[in-house]
Amino acid sequence: MPASKRISTFPLVRLNLARPFLNAADEAQGDVSEHLLQWGLNSEDFADDDRFVPATTMYEIVEMLGGLTGDAHAGVRLGEQLDPFSWRPLQLAVSESQTIAELLLRFSIDAYREATSVTFNLTTKGERTTFSEERQVLPDVLPCHNDGFGAAYTLTILREAVGEDWKGREVIVEVSDPGVFPAGYHKIRLARSDTRGFKVSFPTEWMLLEPKRKSIGTRRQPPVNLPVPSNQLDSLRVVLSTYLADATLNNEGVARLCGVSSRTLARQLAEQETSVKRELDGLRSSVAKSLLSKDVLSIAEVGMRVGYPDPSVFSRTFKRWTGESPRDFRRRACS
Repeated sequence: MPASKRISTFPLVRLNLARPFLNAADEAQGDVSEHLLQWGLNSEDFADDDRFVPATTMYEIVEMLGGLTGDAHAGVRLGEQLDPFSWRPLQLAVSESQTIAELLLRFSIDAYREATSVTFNLTTKGERTTFSEERQVLPDVLPCHNDGFGAAYTLTILREAVGEDWKGREVIVEVSDPGVFPAGYHKIRLARSDTRGFKVSFPTEWMLLEPKRKSIGTRRQPPVNLPVPSNQLDSLRVVLSTYLADATLNNEGVARLCGVSSRTLARQLAEQETSVKRELDGLRSSVAKSLLSKDVLSIAEVGMRVGYPDPSVFSRTFKRWTGESPRDFRRRACS
């Protein structure tokens, strides 16, 4: 792979971006913790501003939570309810932008600090301009609510920035499932797209308008969060840590989560003198030792947490990692 095409990080998303869906699902269904167990997550994880998950996992989580709300338009409704200017990249973009064109360009750059799973593109052809999302890895589920949320979020940015110049009939929105939008939504026109991302097309003349919410720059700035892991090994370890309990996790599964072929992943890791197995063993060993040292879970439960449902297999593997059995390690660590 040419250096210019090399993937510097794997597609990750800050988990708390899905918090609106979690809150809506909780309101409709009550406790949704049981539904989150398939990814080894709980509701408290969504409050961690520096927790990242693989992009494919985020797509699945959002669709699951959106479904639990019982609202076919949940993604759109949540997207429009969220104040888009409360997000740091947009606060900075609005406070520093003289035109809507500059606002969208600055947002496209700053948003990458929140997720490396998508890139935003701004293209102009004559009288029409399109702001689009491009996913770095395609979801395994139809991203109805994902698209609806992102498109509605973008429309809110445009409507509030354009102000009285807004004309919905001149806006075309493309999403994987147009049915995620309520009928007659702000008089926009809808079209079906593939699962690669949403598109919002509008009159190019809007690009020259001054954002109507320049005063947003005077608001209190939110805290600076930890940036998305910016190198392959750090982002790979985030991917692996999300699936440590999955006993079936293999090279092909990890490569799919990373959005590359297993051959490409193996080659890139070999260049860094490591492998999926080596990284997975290292994480599982570290987590197992941490859990054993706390003396809260049984040895069998610790094994389950790190992908070894058979206690005897876990004991043999742990001894290979550390030179001692889980029982001996716990006795020494807790003495």
